[in-house]
Amino acid sequence: MYGQAVETVMAYQTWLYNAPRFAVVVFILVSQLVWAESAQTDEDLLLDTDSVVANIQALTPFEAEQEKLKQLISQAPKAYKDKVMDKSALQTLSEAEAKTAETEPDGFQLYTVETRAGWSNTQMNEFTTDSLSAGTHLDYQLETQNYGDVQVQADTSFKQYDATWQSTKNHYEKVTVRNRNLPVSDSIIADTEVGDIVSRVPSGFARSSRVGLGNSSVRGVGTRLTGEKFEVVAGTGKRGYLVGESYAGYKPLDGNLTWAGYSQPVGEHTAVAAHYTHVDQLHDNQLSETDNANTKLTVDSLALGANYTKATDNAEINASVLLLHSQTQDSQAHTQAANGVMLDASIKKGKQQHSVGVYSSQPNLRYAESSLPASQGAYWRWEQQHARQSMGTYVEVEQSQGQASHTDNKLTRLSASANASYQLERGHSVGASLQLNHSINELNAGNETSNQQRGAHLNAYYQGRWQNKRSQVNVNAHYNDQVVANAPAATGYELQWEQDWLADSYTTMRPELSSTLGVAVDQSQQDKQVYPTAGIRGRYWLDADWSVGGSLRYTSRTGNLATSQGLAGSVNTEYELGQGWSVGGSVNLNQAKVDVNATAFSQPLVSRTTDKSAYVYLRWQGTRGKPYQAVGKASKGKRGTGSIQGLVFFDKNRDGLRQADEPGIPQVEVVLDDGYRVTTDQHGQFDMPTVWVGEHTVSLDSSTIPLPWEVPNSKAKQVKVAIRSTKELALPLYKIGE
Repeated sequence: MYGQAVETVMAYQTWLYNAPRFAVVVFILVSQLVWAESAQTDEDLLLDTDSVVANIQALTPFEAEQEKLKQLISQAPKAYKDKVMDKSALQTLSEAEAKTAETEPDGFQLYTVETRAGWSNTQMNEFTTDSLSAGTHLDYQLETQNYGDVQVQADTSFKQYDATWQSTKNHYEKVTVRNRNLPVSDSIIADTEVGDIVSRVPSGFARSSRVGLGNSSVRGVGTRLTGEKFEVVAGTGKRGYLVGESYAGYKPLDGNLTWAGYSQPVGEHTAVAAHYTHVDQLHDNQLSETDNANTKLTVDSLALGANYTKATDNAEINASVLLLHSQTQDSQAHTQAANGVMLDASIKKGKQQHSVGVYSSQPNLRYAESSLPASQGAYWRWEQQHARQSMGTYVEVEQSQGQASHTDNKLTRLSASANASYQLERGHSVGASLQLNHSINELNAGNETSNQQRGAHLNAYYQGRWQNKRSQVNVNAHYNDQVVANAPAATGYELQWEQDWLADSYTTMRPELSSTLGVAVDQSQQDKQVYPTAGIRGRYWLDADWSVGGSLRYTSRTGNLATSQGLAGSVNTEYELGQGWSVGGSVNLNQAKVDVNATAFSQPLVSRTTDKSAYVYLRWQGTRGKPYQAVGKASKGKRGTGSIQGLVFFDKNRDGLRQADEPGIPQVEVVLDDGYRVTTDQHGQFDMPTVWVGEHTVSLDSSTIPLPWEVPNSKAKQVKVAIRSTKELALPLYKIGE
């Protein structure tokens, strides 16, 4: 009995445990039977009321799940659809481009045609001259596969003068053919020029602080051969100079110029160079004591140079020596030999650099057609550069005498200068520069003292931010300072406030607007003058193809503290017409004129003028051929081109920015990536219209920089060119010794 009871209890517990499972199974079976009967009928359940009539259709679980999926899909957001260009259009475009590329010939070609017309008005004392000019500029460039790049340039211009005393007409022409990067062999490259060119010197000559050796204008032929460890230059031609508007043309002079040079490295740190020139039929009367105006000279000049450069972990040492010799003979068989020597050395250790130099040259020393000053002297310079501050000093003592051998006038000059700048914080900085000059002029009669002159020039500025825009306050003080060559020395001071009015929030087509307000106290004359000064500088894009820019400055018509008087400046505009056509114009008022001597160590002659001029131009530029060839070094992985435009100017206050009274420098060669070169125009501007995108270096050819000016820190400028954009550069030059 007991055993049966236990079995009964266990069976009951098992049934209770499995009862839910049996119930689920029974429910599923019954449901399947019901759904099966419903599925076998073709009739739907109809609900009919007074307001609603609906058909309810029975669905299987699978059909119900499918309906849920359809509802989810209908509620999902629409998929992204590319509305720019579909695949078929892309294929069609690629085929069209391929057909166009097949029709293009090999070798990139660039055509440029520009026509310019201008008017100018010049006043000199009581005489007035009006002139009309017109000219055409042609430029053709061709890239060849194995014979280098060919360039043909031709300029022709016509100018008519209507002066108060006469009327004249002049024609000017200039033609140059160049062949660059011609591979003579696997390791030798040749550059050849024919036509109106300039003389060249080997790059092995270090930049001298006292004399330049090249850049004489001739009509002839010149070449340069460059190998892995040598460089040769040679050329000959008829002497001349460039003159005229709208485009400078060649005007011949008597005599011929022949030159030859060679340089090569010696060892790991040293390079040597030699350069020879021969000039005949040179007009000059400084050699002859009779001062015969018809004297013609024959000059043979020789330059020998060596430079040493060594860089260690903590120092950089540079040293150079330049020896000059000239022999001059006139038509009366007078012969004069003269020598000169220049020594320069510098050491840079850490943030500091010391430079020293001595020089000596005898009277009647010449190089090519240029007379070099007879002087002896020495200089010392110290510079220190930190992340937030920089400072420097310069001291020079020089004694010079009359150039002719039969005179012994002596001029002793002592000059000293100092400069410093400090960045307080981002966008805030202060700086100052001071120059002192003391000169003693002695007559040849018993060394009697004739006169003594002392001069000084002080510039100080503070730059900060006002309303998140650049703002600068500066003061310029002069004491017996020769600002321009054709006016008395300046004495007085000027206080100025310069303000930018547009924030730097634009990446392309960035408009610019800055103004200058000031007051000047001028004591250059007997009567003291107090007058206001003002200036404005800006650039604005009316649309993507039309820009207007310029700078204007106003000062007193009788003031003597600036390089200009009255209203001075320029306004220019350019409009891109499309298909390679562009039109533009410029108006210039009372701007200072700069005459430079690139050979001798002499001050560039800055002259005050009342000239007025205006010109318009029409330009067409087209390309043909493949591959598309831009200038500069191409960056890996990048395609497309931009352009570089800029200005080379005298930075008098050493702030790196161009003020309205700081003139541009003509005839300076700007070098892109140590290869492509352009020359600044008469206003110091240059243009590189087609440059590969990416990072580049822009530097100045030191042999074309007028002395006594130099590039700050002698460093190339790093620039980044973006696609379809223009990079604008300002390349300042500092005066040596300030």
